[in-house]
Amino acid sequence: MQQDNDTRLSYLDFLVAIAAGGAAMAIYLRTLAPTVYGEDAGELIAAAYTLGIPHPTGYPLWCLIAHAFTRLLTIGEIAWRVNLVSAVFGAAAVATTTVLMRILGIRRWAAFAGAVALAFSLEFWEQSVIAEVYTLNAFLTALCLIFAVVWGRNRRAWALCALALCFGLGAANHQVIVLMAPVFAAYVLIVGGISRDAMKRCALAASFTVLGLATYAYLPIRARTHPPMNWGDPETFRGFWDVITRAQFRFIITDNPRSLEKLGEQFAVFGRIYLEQFTPIIGCLALVGVAVFALRKRPGWLMLLGQFLALGIGCTVIPNFALERKDIWLNTTYWIPCYLIAAVFIAAALDSVAALAKTRIWHAATAAILTVGACCAPLAAHYAANDKSDFMLARDHAVNILNTMDPNAVYFADGDHMIFPVAYLQIVEGLRSDVLMANLYGYPTEEVMRPLPEELRKGMARIPTEADEQVVFEWYLNNVDRPVYTSIKRRASGWEAKPAGLLYRMVRKGEPYTMRDDWGRYTWRGIDTGRFPGDWTSEQIHFDYYMALGRIACANNDAARAQWAYTHAAEWARESKDLLNNLACAAAECALDTDAFAWFEEALRIDPRYDLVRMNLVRLCVKRGRNDRALQLLDEALTLNPGDQTALEMKTRVQEFLSRNPTAP
Repeated sequence: MQQDNDTRLSYLDFLVAIAAGGAAMAIYLRTLAPTVYGEDAGELIAAAYTLGIPHPTGYPLWCLIAHAFTRLLTIGEIAWRVNLVSAVFGAAAVATTTVLMRILGIRRWAAFAGAVALAFSLEFWEQSVIAEVYTLNAFLTALCLIFAVVWGRNRRAWALCALALCFGLGAANHQVIVLMAPVFAAYVLIVGGISRDAMKRCALAASFTVLGLATYAYLPIRARTHPPMNWGDPETFRGFWDVITRAQFRFIITDNPRSLEKLGEQFAVFGRIYLEQFTPIIGCLALVGVAVFALRKRPGWLMLLGQFLALGIGCTVIPNFALERKDIWLNTTYWIPCYLIAAVFIAAALDSVAALAKTRIWHAATAAILTVGACCAPLAAHYAANDKSDFMLARDHAVNILNTMDPNAVYFADGDHMIFPVAYLQIVEGLRSDVLMANLYGYPTEEVMRPLPEELRKGMARIPTEADEQVVFEWYLNNVDRPVYTSIKRRASGWEAKPAGLLYRMVRKGEPYTMRDDWGRYTWRGIDTGRFPGDWTSEQIHFDYYMALGRIACANNDAARAQWAYTHAAEWARESKDLLNNLACAAAECALDTDAFAWFEEALRIDPRYDLVRMNLVRLCVKRGRNDRALQLLDEALTLNPGDQTALEMKTRVQEFLSRNPTAP
């Protein structure tokens, strides 16, 4: 490793950085999603296109940049242009990380290899080919680290102010960067000391952070224009505060149970996910890099290690994610800054191994193999999973949903993949504007709430709860002459949910209903092709596909085909207690008891505290005469929650039945 007391770079250093970023960009363009993806992509694209507000925290900086891409570019559909934003900033983050490595004294070829390893790491690559905010966050994170190291070397005010500005802009993009603040503060105090002049410099730098944070003014300014995507309506101070503090999703942090055992398992998940990013051997090189940095005993290296720990611990402890596939999938993006720092450690390890090559041939061979491996192993391992170049599933699924509904329908949806791609088609492409999306933001929108009587509205929360949404749902059924569709089976007094293609249509009890062949009008590209292994959106759509086929078969009294469809759906449930519960309920309705029992039990195995699935299983046990198992389940429920009135009442009824029928099983 070269001397690291100089921050000056040559043109060759910048050429190496451009080469690393260019290599990343070439692959990103090859694997870029051509249209809307699942997860948050649909609402983010709609917000960017209309200068609106997506889900909290609103991501104002990203919206402004992505909007510019939608207007300045004239090629590709709008979704592709916004996907390109991620690719551009992913490549920029790779190039910037290369510069960081060179400033830290890592040799050019090792810096190139480490940066390319980051480019093709699993999560970073995935986020570089879909519409998301994380590559912009990575780019700003790398800039912050560069300016921190430069300031640590030259103590120039401009470097500290640049760090502060990038930090403020980063916080206006994704707040995970805020976790870096304590380490940056400690670094500045340790390196710069505490004096009047030092405090003046810090105050000046703080003003630049505020300047970056001023980007949040975008939220109330745009909310006042009431754009089509206006999540949380942050026009008032309360609305603004709720958006930037994620009030709607605060329950994720506060309500999920915590324990030391669970925390240990969460850190184990982080370790496993980390090793998947670069492939295990390349990922473990980071430990060698940490040791190399420790021997150098320089503040810049310690700052990097501190940031890795702060981000890794913070992004594990604060979200308190459940140990299930869905929650783990959604949490992995928060660790991307950790992977960026790990790439620096990997590059340092490659550099140190190469330093030994001067003494032994096998050291040189090892260095060459590891360097090529750092570049090629992640690329080869992750290409299939991250090649989204023909990912049409989310778009086709959304088009099929819209084609299912009659004119002027009202659509109550559940699940991001059932909402956001549809929102993209409506807001950006103007498809089926006659359909009213009732709960675009996960709760009823203002447009939906407006027709309700004032006495109903005044009793509801500012952000309507699930109970409020049920009131809205039933009011629309009984007072609005429009067809109502749902994505899951909902209940309402006097109404039934009937299968309608991918959806359910609400029909008054007793009214005739003829199920039409919606399936014949659907287009599917990517179903059962084996593409997109491990992709959560693909799994959800495949699950919905087979669940809908099963419902239709069951409605047509074709139990054999229903069982075939539900069995295929189970293959896509992939450790999801919610999907397994829904699947078991559907199987039970079709009298596929053996399958229903198995899927309920599997869901309960995943989460023994899942009351909903336990009580569903109890009801099925009672209905099918398995009273001993029902009592066992009820005892488990009461052990977990002695005050569970539903379980107490159910246990009393089962015991009374058994006392009247002592020979019953």
